[in-house]
Amino acid sequence: MAALAATLPLLFGAAACGAAPTAEQPAQTKPAAPVKAAPPLRLTSATFAPALNRATAKVTSFEGVGHITAQGQTLAFTAAVTAKPLAMSMEMSGAALGGSSVRMLMVERVVYMSAPGVTPAGKYVVLDLTKDKNPQVRAVGRMLANADPLKQFKSWKPGGQKVEFVGTDKLDDLAVEHYRVSTVLGGKPIVFDLWMGADNLLHKMAYTFSGMDYVMTMTGYNTVAPIAAPAASEIVKQR
Repeated sequence: MAALAATLPLLFGAAACGAAPTAEQPAQTKPAAPVKAAPPLRLTSATFAPALNRATAKVTSFEGVGHITAQGQTLAFTAAVTAKPLAMSMEMSGAALGGSSVRMLMVERVVYMSAPGVTPAGKYVVLDLTKDKNPQVRAVGRMLANADPLKQFKSWKPGGQKVEFVGTDKLDDLAVEHYRVSTVLGGKPIVFDLWMGADNLLHKMAYTFSGMDYVMTMTGYNTVAPIAAPAASEIVKQR
């Protein structure tokens, strides 16, 4: 019995036998409350541009799909863009085009266009942006010269924009953070809605400027094959 009495404190702790705690048997303490995970560090006006520029500096290409709405008409488009060198393949469709599709390629500042009523199927006309005097061609040239939507953000400086975190979202299965960025473009105020992933790359952008609504979703970063000009046999003279 004496042996049992001596063993119980070792098996169940001194409190089981009504003894006071000793140095060999420390008092039991309450389990610590679980530590709450800190909320993710949101980008701010000071950190947004540097984070975006670091991410886009590694981009060599991407794909996009979106639409442009102006004067009550919507033009849908799909595009593939390579940044180094700058080249683009774009297909556009919409009521403004009579229900037809127009395909445009830009390689080394030369634009190739294939469109019903302008070229035979599968053929292209050449629009030389450096020489053509047609103002419509020049307008197309300006649009295509800015075909890389990431290019305009490279000039952003830390703190040069007002950045507001809107909330978390999902694009398909991709978790993104929605930011609203107010800045100035061409001397006019503009607000961009930008959706960024954990990689700090843009995955969606939307804005309104000069009466035009623009929405684009970007995918396929660094996966686009080189974009080549049409073969000589595919090029025809303008009608």
